[in-house]
Amino acid sequence: MSVDHLTIRLVRSEDILDIYAMVCALENCNLDRVVFKSIYQKNISSDTNIYLIAIVDSVAIGFLSCHGQLLLHHEGMVFEIHEMYVDQSFRSRGVGKALLIELKKMLERKNCKSLEVTSNMNRIKAHQFYMDNGFSHTHYKFTH
Repeated sequence: MSVDHLTIRLVRSEDILDIYAMVCALENCNLDRVVFKSIYQKNISSDTNIYLIAIVDSVAIGFLSCHGQLLLHHEGMVFEIHEMYVDQSFRSRGVGKALLIELKKMLERKNCKSLEVTSNMNRIKAHQFYMDNGFSHTHYKFTH
């Protein structure tokens, strides 16, 4: 079942409260608003980052953040999805797929060598979503 009147666009400065709420929901915590605002403004201003927001009837229902970097072993730009969130009431209705489709269109214009995604090990449904949308489980990520 798809969502009627879905719009996907680049985030703007004024979307910060919606993005803040979605990141807090994604991470199940309350982040420092001052620190968040500083990082948000820097990240959305970068030419190598893509932040998208999904809107239905003027209400933000999802977002995606993707960061790019030049990597030696890929000999070019590699982009990685770091955060993706869809409101619980809109999941399994094509919003996440629409975010990915729009991201891929934008990446075609940026000479992207590879698109990767990081997802917490506990997010089993998210892993299946990514595999259903053409991603392969090829790496492990370690943090310290």
